[in-house]
Formats: sequence, C-alpha cells, structure tokens
Amino acid sequence: MTSSEAEVHQKQKTIRSKISSEAISSPEATNSQVLFQEKILEDAKNFSAKYLKKKRAANELLDKWIITNDLPGKQTLYSCGLCSGCHGMLAYPDYGGENDVWIGKTLYRMPYMTNDVYLELAKLDYNNCQAMHYDEWKEEIQSIFEPERSLERLAWAKTTALLQILESNFKDEETRKGL
Repeated sequence: MTSSEAEVHQKQKTIRSKISSEAISSPEATNSQVLFQEKILEDAKNFSAKYLKKKRAANELLDKWIITNDLPGKQTLYSCGLCSGCHGMLAYPDYGGENDVWIGKTLYRMPYMTNDVYLELAKLDYNNCQAMHYDEWKEEIQSIFEPERSLERLAWAKTTALLQILESNFKDEETRKGL
C-alpha cells in the first residue's frame, strides 16, 4: 500500500469512527453497493455491515430514507396487494420539509427536492387522480345490468357502501388527524 493509500485508509477509519449513531442510510448504502476487490472498500463494507447488525440488534433501524420489507404496519399493506397509488400516498410523509438537510460528502439543501410546495401539489394531484378514478368506477358500475352479473353488482354495491362509510368518516381533517 502506498503512502497516499495509507492516508486515505486512515481518513476512512477516522470518518467511520465519527459516524453519527442516528443515521444509518449511508452505511446501508455502502454495505449494499460495495462489491469491489479493493482493501478500503472491503473495510468500508465490513464496517457498515457490523454497524447495521448492531443497529438491527438494538432495534434502531428507523431512518426514513431506508426502504425495508418489514416496516411495522406497512408489511400488511403490501401483502394485501394495495394499488401503487396507495403505496405512493404512504410515502408522502417522507418528502417535503424545506428545512431538511441532505448528507452526502457535504451537507447541502435541495430546494427542488425537499420543498413543501411540491409536497402539497403532490397531495392535491393524488386527490384529483383518486376523484377521477372514483368517477370512472361509478360509470363502470352503471354498465353492469345483465341478470347473470347480479353477484358482481352486489359486490360493487357492498364496496361502494364501504367507500361511502370511509369517505364520510375521513371528510374533515380533524377526523383524519385523530386516527
């Protein structure tokens, strides 16, 4: 190993010792993407793997930028097979926030990515899309008139009644926030 490589290796160790105990996104990314045959990368991979195992053992893998398959509460939604729009709605809390600071090689703000205006527009767009699909669904229901499709009409009616119940309960913002 040359002297410059040794310096880089030493800096890497110093940086690793200063990693915040709160952030796990960077080690997770390092661990999942480092597959090269260089010593410094191998050390980074080993460190991040050990760090993530320690965090998992302490049940501290709570970072909004990590996507895991077993997030409490979300696993059931994935197994129910909800539409992709519903999954998108679940991700809204992770975006926005004008005061978010991103951590990379440096700390920086991303005004075009973490912007409360864009978050609000995304929510409005989602609601408009949902309303449009709801109207299309009503039109589809009206076209089912054949006698042999009576069970289908019954299923549509039950689903519509359930939607009306949910819609009336979530109409005002106070009720939504209360849940």
